Amino acid sequence: MSAKVITNEQFHLVVEVIMRFSTQPLRDRLFIELTFLCGLRANEVAHLELRDVTDATGQLDNVLQVNRRGAKNGRARPFPMPDILRAHLRDHLDHDGWQAGPIFWSQRGKPATSDSVQASLKRWYVLAGLPNCSSHSGRRSFTTAAARTAQSFGASLKDVQKLVGHASLATTELYIDSSPQADALARGLWGPAPQMSWAEAQPAPKIVQHLSQRRPGTIRPSPPRIRAFRKFGRKGLGGDGLC
Repeated sequence: MSAKVITNEQFHLVVEVIMRFSTQPLRDRLFIELTFLCGLRANEVAHLELRDVTDATGQLDNVLQVNRRGAKNGRARPFPMPDILRAHLRDHLDHDGWQAGPIFWSQRGKPATSDSVQASLKRWYVLAGLPNCSSHSGRRSFTTAAARTAQSFGASLKDVQKLVGHASLATTELYIDSSPQADALARGLWGPAPQMSWAEAQPAPKIVQHLSQRRPGTIRPSPPRIRAFRKFGRKGLGGDGLC
């Protein structure tokens, strides 16, 4: 079963739950922000290191680097950080320290793993009343939202593929959830039907007269069928008279 897509309101609800109940709120908030705002996989989140988010001077960069250790099939890629994510990342590093190496750690002092990121996100989704969501929900939500709005930014689906690190554009398309506007698109594509008066909508008088003279339930066979029946008889039409 594919991961469920969440709305922006549901995302903020999960963040609120995290900030109220988590023992590591700054870390756990980044877990969901990195998946929802950046489309990262759980393994990519777990393997982020300080050098992936800082520049040559050691200052927080505007771009994070998804490293080869975390990326699927080793396909590293850059991702421009949203301002809110950059601010929250700074809060986390100020709290936990700017030491080289992994950014995220457990309370027992061990580096985060893909499993621990997935378990953490699943817990917060459940507590927020979204039990069918998983760690991949944020990534799929990002891909869907980016695909729907790419054109308004002068971008394309190819750009979305690059941001999420898919090798194939077909894979990116599989991530995109159908739009709730699909029905409106289907109904409104060609505009409203032309208005027609009652008189214009009535069949021609000759057709009305012809139909009124036919007995109910009778269907006149076509001329070829009549000729075949006369030539071969009922059995020649397949035994039951049907062609």
